[in-house]
Amino acid sequence: MSDVTQILNELESGNALAAERLAVIHYRRGEWQLSVDAAERARPWLRDTKDASDIWPAMAYYRLGQTERAERMYRAARQKLESMEFVPPSGKLILKEAEMLFVGD
Repeated sequence: MSDVTQILNELESGNALAAERLAVIHYRRGEWQLSVDAAERARPWLRDTKDASDIWPAMAYYRLGQTERAERMYRAARQKLESMEFVPPSGKLILKEAEMLFVGD
């Protein structure tokens, strides 16, 4: 079973992390709307988390030309990350990628 098939199976069971992983996969493939759709499926479960799960849909919305919505989501995700006591290296890399998209180098 491929990783994507496994993630799709987990989605059917309401696995929010699977939806978030699928959002990342679609983003990396340049499938902006599919990325947003997957992230929105995860939103009810991830809404109150202290991570930056909105960073992926923020970047996808930006790529789709919905810049105001994207920038609001980006600022909220960035604030969450900056308020964390410990930010894992992956979080720092994602934030750097988002900064390059929203702010430029």
